[in-house]
Amino acid sequence: MVISVDADKDSVLAQAKEVLASRLEGKTIVKEIYVPGKIVNIIAK
Repeated sequence: MVISVDADKDSVLAQAKEVLASRLEGKTIVKEIYVPGKIVNIIAK
């Protein structure tokens, strides 16, 4: 996934969820971590 450096948190998380939609199907998102310009983590169980 490639995103713009100046993208806001909401758009980055939305794009990440879209890319991972098939892997997140049927799971509950427990936590979302976003560090601007560094990392996006989505924890699901």
